[in-house]
Amino acid sequence: MITLLEEPLPIIFVGIVIEAILAGLFVATRRIALLLLMLATLLVVLALLVVEHLVVTEREQVEATVFGIAEALEANDWDRVKSYCTPDARRTRARIDEAQQLVEILDTGIHNLQISISHVTSPPLAEARFQGVVTYRRRDPFVGYGRYSARFRVQFRRTGQRWLVTDHIEHQPVSR
Repeated sequence: MITLLEEPLPIIFVGIVIEAILAGLFVATRRIALLLLMLATLLVVLALLVVEHLVVTEREQVEATVFGIAEALEANDWDRVKSYCTPDARRTRARIDEAQQLVEILDTGIHNLQISISHVTSPPLAEARFQGVVTYRRRDPFVGYGRYSARFRVQFRRTGQRWLVTDHIEHQPVSR
């Protein structure tokens, strides 16, 4: 059920298949009842798409947080980047402070995002793993532009209605 609420493509695919079958049967038999079934199928698919759009799952919340951080980085809004962190995320906050002093972010990219949620603890925890790419300009005018690419593992804790970063690990930098 969660898959249906996170991705509209299965709903659309199943709807198209059912509509195609009903259309084929209608062409073969010319029964008006099949047109009514086609209309009912369309209405059910539309209702499911509305529900999918309105329901925001925990994975989608974590994904929105990850992309919100990337957007704040691109805007070089360091206070907003820190607002996505818990106060005890010392390593992550130190990395943010370091980056703020050294670079101006020009672009970010997130690839192969995988999110897992754990309800074993209270509050719930989440982990996002992804390939991150950052294009930047050094604040030192003699150094210039650069590109940083690494695999990231970011840990989150649900705090109220938000998912906040508790720690992160950058590992296995990827050369380009």
